Parts: sequence; structure tokens; C-alpha cells
Amino acid sequence: MPTRLWSLIWVHGIPIQGVAATAGLIAIQVGIGIVMKAAQVSGSYSFSPSASIVISEFLKLLLSTFFFWRESEQRSDSWPPPSSVSLEGGAGPQYSRLDGDDRAPAPENAIDDSSQAILATDQGDPSDTVPAKDQREIVPSSKSRLSFFLHEFSGDLAQQKTEGIIILALCYTLINNSIFLSYKIADPGTIQLSKSGGTVVTAIIMVVCLGTTISHAQWTAIAIQLCGLILTQYKGDSKTLIMYPVGVYLILVLQLALSASAGVYNQYLVKLNDCSLHVNNMILYAAGASINLVCHLVLRCVNANEPGFFHGYDSVGAIMVVLSNVFIGLAITIVYKYADALIKCFASAVSTGILLYLSPILFGTVLGDLVIIGAGLTFFASWLYISRPAPQKKNQTTDRGPQSNNRIFAAISGIFEKYTGACLGMLTFSAVILVVFLAIPEQTMPGLLSGTTARAADVITSPFQNTFAMVRWNTRLPERIPLIKKYKPFFRAVHVSMPELDKERPAKFHDWETDQAPNTFTIYSAVARSMKMILSTQPLIDGLLYFHFDAWIDPLAWGDLDRNNIWFLNSSDPVYGCMNNTKTRKWWGLDKQFHLPALNATRIVDELDAGYEVQEGYWCIGWSDIYYIPRRFFVDYILLADIFYEYEVFHEVAIPTMVRIINDTYSHSDAEPAVHDIRDCWGSCCSTKPSIENVTMKRCGHKLDYLSEPLRTAFFDKLDGQAQMLAVADAERPAPLQVDTEAYDDDGGNGDGDSAYGSDGGSAYTGSVTSSIYDYQYENGRRYHAYREGQYVLPNDDQEQERLDLQHHIWRLLLGGRLYTAALPDPSTKPNLRILDLGTGTGIWAIDIADEFPSAEVAGVDLSPIQPEWVPNNCRFHVDDYEDEWTYRDEEKFDYIHGRALSGTSSDWDRFYKQALQHLKPGGVMEMQEYDAWIFSDDDSCDRAPWTMEWVNKLDAASKMYGKQINVAQHHKQWMKDAGFEDVREVVHRIPIGPWAKDPALKELGRFELIHMQMSVDSHTPALFTRVLNYSADQAMVLMEGVKREFRSRDLRLITSYRFITGRKASTAA
Repeated sequence: MPTRLWSLIWVHGIPIQGVAATAGLIAIQVGIGIVMKAAQVSGSYSFSPSASIVISEFLKLLLSTFFFWRESEQRSDSWPPPSSVSLEGGAGPQYSRLDGDDRAPAPENAIDDSSQAILATDQGDPSDTVPAKDQREIVPSSKSRLSFFLHEFSGDLAQQKTEGIIILALCYTLINNSIFLSYKIADPGTIQLSKSGGTVVTAIIMVVCLGTTISHAQWTAIAIQLCGLILTQYKGDSKTLIMYPVGVYLILVLQLALSASAGVYNQYLVKLNDCSLHVNNMILYAAGASINLVCHLVLRCVNANEPGFFHGYDSVGAIMVVLSNVFIGLAITIVYKYADALIKCFASAVSTGILLYLSPILFGTVLGDLVIIGAGLTFFASWLYISRPAPQKKNQTTDRGPQSNNRIFAAISGIFEKYTGACLGMLTFSAVILVVFLAIPEQTMPGLLSGTTARAADVITSPFQNTFAMVRWNTRLPERIPLIKKYKPFFRAVHVSMPELDKERPAKFHDWETDQAPNTFTIYSAVARSMKMILSTQPLIDGLLYFHFDAWIDPLAWGDLDRNNIWFLNSSDPVYGCMNNTKTRKWWGLDKQFHLPALNATRIVDELDAGYEVQEGYWCIGWSDIYYIPRRFFVDYILLADIFYEYEVFHEVAIPTMVRIINDTYSHSDAEPAVHDIRDCWGSCCSTKPSIENVTMKRCGHKLDYLSEPLRTAFFDKLDGQAQMLAVADAERPAPLQVDTEAYDDDGGNGDGDSAYGSDGGSAYTGSVTSSIYDYQYENGRRYHAYREGQYVLPNDDQEQERLDLQHHIWRLLLGGRLYTAALPDPSTKPNLRILDLGTGTGIWAIDIADEFPSAEVAGVDLSPIQPEWVPNNCRFHVDDYEDEWTYRDEEKFDYIHGRALSGTSSDWDRFYKQALQHLKPGGVMEMQEYDAWIFSDDDSCDRAPWTMEWVNKLDAASKMYGKQINVAQHHKQWMKDAGFEDVREVVHRIPIGPWAKDPALKELGRFELIHMQMSVDSHTPALFTRVLNYSADQAMVLMEGVKREFRSRDLRLITSYRFITGRKASTAA
């Protein structure tokens, strides 16, 4: 090695062995964390942790046996000992260490970071010597090596405190099993950092049990260390202010306590026993393997999902876990020869920093807000503890056992010696029970660890909890349906599409759970039928995921899914792409002229003049076995699918081309693309023979061979395990509304709304009020606003104002008379609230909130000046367009922003919410009160209401063509999250249209909603249908009357939905 390089390594007298030891210790600690976390599949292990421990302990038993064999050979070669060597008093021949190197002894109190005990090697006596055996029979050298080995083993075993080592094995059984749990519920950085807390536990145990003296500086270091650890876990945006639930920290503390106790007890046993260290290890590992085997067998009996003993070892991660557990003790023994206390402290600090840095990158961990400060304090405290030991008193000994220092321990020791067998049996039983609790915490500790993942304790929910899954078979294989139904916990519904599934039903049969579409090549038509059904009956479904039955999906691995956009495969043959000639790409379908029908279909789409962007002469191809369509594109997909189906376009041409049309139509230079690629799926349309590692590690792929039992079992066992730990939030389908069979009046009561409030104040209009505002526009007999003419398609005349006031009454009925659901401060504690009401309409909500908060400043914004002139003094109205740039100054930011029924008024919701967030004070709240511009039913009422369903479909299509889609209420929650709001919540209320519900409160709501919906038909229809869809006034009137007649029908049970969405701005500015 060049001199210059030596000088860089050998700095300031630090030996190269020390540098190598530091690097080795860092590599070991980082490697453990990464291996234990990387071996998981979607947050769990595909193998049995208890079985892997058995295998590890058995391999370590073989390793220890090998080392003792070498030691017995050394004894045989040197027998009889020289006369100068005493056979008494502990000065016998020095025996080999675990690594077979006798040059350096193991350091005092070294604790194995992996909690894999190498008895008396990691925690052993510095002398590392074994006294000669008192009065041992001298074995002639003529004896065979095996006989001598057995003789030496039995001699050492006779002097061993076997029951003490069994207790140690029980401790390490708990430690090793708790390690697997800790890496499931926390990130490697936090776990490595928490090990610093072992100093506290070890110090307490050594003081109490061994009478060790701790200096004042060390107690100070312990206090600093605790403070540092607490700071690392601080999370300001969490309700509990910590990263993980309390149960996670209890598990980590339990693991620390066990590790520290085992280390101290191990040290005591080393000083107590006069035999070979390798014999100690052999007993320890034999006991550990036996105890963990019992644990595994018990788990197999009580937990149906516990993997088999040898299951899961076709994965590299599983093998690495076993190997790391086997060889980590050996590696640490070698490293610790040259690692003094400061080196160990430094290495731990560096390895913790590396793991804290890697955890967010590799495992998506969200670290605490003060992790750098807390970690720094922790490392400083560790250095202080090591560098300021208590002075050693003269003649002080440190090898006292627990019983010599404490009467309680002496009493316990006496009982144990008297009833050794019974005590060991009871301890073993307790250890096995604790292992079971640790192995299946979802069942044994429900709620204690809930919401724990590597992402800072978010609740484990399926990204598809509000998604409709549609699974397609090419042929009739009903025996495989039960396996596909295992996806059910992750989705709102799982739909099976299989030809001839029920031969007694027609081929076109299609309901919520099944369809029998005969042709897979035009399966997109059946997908469109499912979308129509969803739009008619299911307001909470946010999208549809289609996949082929022998494709696989890992439902929990799609947390990055943007549910507002299409997701389409772009990874394998045929790779997604568009072209205008067949020479561009090589694909068998082009040879069969599959593209020609697509050209005819795209020509028809272009001729519709419906606003779709179509590239003339182009078609697309792509692997279409897995794709996701969000609800906002359902209407487009349905329209395009109907056209492409007429020309029988092959699905791997039709679907990619439809996706391209949607993307080109809704994606512009200043907007995000409407389609995102899926590039990490395994395989292609015709790939076969994935490995078990592929189906358990990849989040999607094709194809899953159902005839391969190991492959099938590996995937669906993993799916079962994920389903057990799944906590689906707000995902249960709403219970059907109970119907009152008694007759009711068709008119549903009267439509009077709340009266307006009066005030002594004068005119409240400010801002852009000009005479042009009052130059109202009239169309189809209805009056519309003149300011920013054309920006809003609903009228503003007296009839519309009555509708808005009636709607205000319905909102208040839903909330029991309240005006909001957000958590607003008490006016007495925060008197000067600033409140903004967007789209204030008649101003009735703003007036009511001004009365409720008399000390607040309330501002209402609307395009129409239709608010009353006499209002509370603290209420002001501005005629303005909130789609413009907001001009409020920093000192004018709001505590609460409210919007109601704004769907259909904005062309850019992302910008809308970002502006709202910008103009909220830190900690301020926004609330949107929206209704779904759609009609639903719990029975077949929608199928029997053709006027109504035509109206909602065309109303939504017209609003999209106009540029301000009206049926978007279900997207506000996600839009609010995307803008940066925190603690976003949504509550959905389902309201009957008419007084047909059995519940008295719903009956009352239904009576008012019937009147309101009839008025909504009159206000929402004329402008959109005549301006956009080119209806004549008479045509629009016929449709409107047909819809209102169905609303009044006693035979229909139609439902609408109202939503309350709230979000909060972060308490501190970014």
C-alpha cells in the first residue's frame, strides 16, 4: 500500500485495525437494519420468524460444536499439560474463542447489536481462559478424537450451570422474536437510535443487581440521553405529537430491557461457570432452537396464516436474515477485538445517521421534526457516559452475583434452586405465550399498535378502499373465483367477468358482482357498463381498476396512486405507443390489421364535435391487462367505448387509443398529464414462470400460474396476511335507507326558506360594484348575472334565490342547526376571527355566521349582487370572481374559509385550493359543503328513471364541455390534500328525494329535498342544455318535466348525497 494512503488511514496514531473495526461495526449495524426491513413484503415477512430463528440457532449450534472440536484437538495435542501449569485456580490452558483467534480477548460488557447472543464472547470475561478441571481424569492420547471430544464435553457440561443458560435462552427467544416485530412497526433508523436507550436500562440493572457504581456525570448523561430520544420522536403535525403509537415504544422498551438484562445476566454467568465458552454456546443454542421450535409449532396451531417451517426461503431476503443472524455474532467478536468504547460510540452514531438518512429513501419513513437535534444529544450523552466512568474503589470487586447484593434476589434464587424444574417450566410457558403475542399483535394486541407503518404511524388503509375492481377471465373457470375474492377487503367491490359463468342467464347479463361478456377482445364494453352502473348507484366509488385474473396486484403497494388520473401499463410487450403507420412498431396485431377498425372509430369521435382532441390517422397499442380509470373520466370512457365497440376494435388497440384521446383532451401545456405510466409491473401480456420472489415483491405482474401451488400459495398467503392487518377507514358501503311504505303527498310540503336578517347598518357592497352589475341578462325566461357574463351558468333571479335559501335550510337540518363542521375557536377566546364565504349567493350563510360570531369580520364573495342591503355590521359583501388572482394582503388572511355548492363554478380546482391555502392564517381551516350532481338508489330505481339518468349524464357531459364540470364533489377531498391541507376529512350524508324514508329526520329532509331538486332541474338545465348541447327551449322543457315527474313518483326511491370536507393549514408557515 502506498505511503500516502497509509498516512491517510493511520491518522494521529489510530491503528489501521481500529479504522477497520469502526468500518466493520458501521457496516454490521447498517446491514442488520436494511436486511431486516428489506426482507419484508408489504410490511410483513413471507417466512415464519420463529422458524428462521430455529434454523439460525441450529446453525450456530453446529458452528459452536465445530469450534469446541477444534478446542478439544488443542487440548489433546497439549496433553498432559506441563508441570508448571497448575490444574487448579483458573490458570489452565487458554482455549480458543468463537472466531478461533486467541490473540485478543473479548471486551468487557460488549453487547451484540443483533441480540444474537454469543455467550461469554460478546459479554465475556477479559481473561477468556478456562481453568483446568479439578480432579478430572487424564485421558490417554491413544483415545480417538471423537472419544476425547465427548469426554471433554461431558466434563465441561458437568461443571455448567445449565439452568442459568436455559433462562438466558428464554430471554434471547423473546429478544429475537421482538426484533422481527419492531422492524415491522418502526423504521431501522428509529430502532437503531432507540438502542442508545439501552444505556439507561443497563445502568439501572447493574446498580440494582450487581451493585455497580455510576458516576454523577453518567447519571447526567443518562438524563440527556432520555431527552434526546424523546426529541427524535417529536412530530408536531401528529395528534399525539410522536411518530408512532405508544404501543410501538412499549415494544422497543421491552426489547431494550430484555437485551440489557440478558447482557448483565450473561456477564454474571461467565464469571460463575468454569468451563469452555463454546460448551456454553452449545447449550445456549440447543436450548434456543428447542424453545423457538415449540413457539413455531404453537403458532402454527393458533394462527392459520403462520407460514410453514421451510416456507418462504426462495427469497433472497429470507436467506439473508438467517445468515445475518448466524454470522453476526462471529463478525462482532472479531470487530470488538479492536473497538474500544469511543470507537463503538462513534460507529453507533454514524450507523444511526446512515439509517436515518436511508429510511426515508428506501422505506418511505417520515422522520420526526427534531430528529437531528435529538440524535445529536443522544450521541453526546453516549460519549459522556463512556468518558466519565465512576472511579474504581480500592479492593472493589464487580463480580458479585445478584443474590449477594439484594435479599429479594437471594430469596428468589433460593426458591428457584429448590423448585428448579417447575420454575423452568413456568418460565418457558410464559416465554412461548409472549412470543405468540409478539407474532400476531393484530389479534393479541388490537389497537395497541394500530396505525403503525414505516410512514410515521399512518393508519394502514388500502389505496383502493373506494375503488371498484373488475377481474376478467377469458374462459369459464368458476373454481378460481374464491381466490380472486381474497381481494375483497382491499376494494369497495370486486366484480368477476367470466363467459358462461351462469349458463341459465343471457350472455349480456351484468350486475354488481358478475357479468358474462363472451368476447375478451371487446371487454372494454363490459367495463363501460360497470361504469354506468357505478355512476347510477355508487357515489363513493372513486375509480375502476381492471385486471386480468392471472395478473396479480399488491393492493397495499399503490400508495402513490393519483386517483384523479388514469394509470396505464407502459412496461412490456406490447409497449404503449401511438403511430400512423405499421412500419413504426413490430407487433403481431398489426399484421392482422387490428388498427384499421380503430381508424374508423377515431374518425367518428372526431366528427362528434364534442371537444375531444383526436390525431387524425393515428392509433395506439399497449398491454391492456391492468389499468385504472378515475371516476372523472367515466363518462368519456363510456362514450368512447360505445363507439369503439361498434367497430369491434381489438382491446389492445381500443383501450390505448381511448386513453390517448382522453389524455390529449384534458392535458395541456400548463397542466399535469391525465395519464400516468405503470412501468414496474413484471412480465408482459404473454410472460410465464415468474418466481415466488416476483409475485411477492413486485406490486403487479403477469402471469400468475394458478397451477403452480407454491406460486399460488405464496401470493395469496401474502394477500391474507395483508388483509388481517388492514384497517379500512370509512370504506363500508352505506346501509340502504329504510323505506316508509305509507303513502305521502306528492307536493312534499312548501318550499319556504329561512328569512333574511335585518340590521341597522347601511349598504355593505364594496369593491368592483358598477352599474353594469345590475344590467342582468335574461335567457329562456330566467335572469342571469351580467358581471363576468358567461362565467356561471345558473340564474340569479328570485326563483333561484328561493332555491338557495331552501338549500341553506337543508344544510342546517343536516347539521342539527349548525352552520359548519370545522373546529372553530370559541369567540370568547379568539374574538377577531376573519371569515370568508366563497360563492355567498343570497348571503344567508354569511349573515348567519356573522350573527353567531358578532366580533368576527365576515366577507362574502359572489358574481351576483343579490344579497340583502341590510345586514349585520360585521358582514360585508364583495362582487368578484374567486377564479381571479386573490388580492388580499398578508394582514388580511383568514381564520376560516367556507364554500358551499361551488361545483360547476371553477375550471381550475388546483389553483382554487392553492389560493385558499395561501390566504389562510397558519392553523386556519377551510370547509367545503358540496352535493353530488348525480342521482343514486339502493334498488333498481335508477334503471326505472330514464329521464333522470339521461338528465344527470348529459348535465355532467355538458358541464365538462363548458369547462366547469359540475359532478366533482367526490374529488374535493383529494384536491384539498394535493394543495397541501392537513387533517383533511370528509363526511357524506345520503338524503332521499321525497318523504319515503322511514327515519323521521330523513323523512323531513326528503320532503325539502324533493322541492329543492325540482327547483334545481329548473335552474341547472336551461343554460347548459341550450348553450352547449344545442337543445331548443322546448326540448329542454320536455326533459325537465320528465325528470321532475320521476322525482315525484311514489314508485321510485331516488337518493342524493351531501358532503362536508374540511382541511387545516399547518400551524407554522412552510
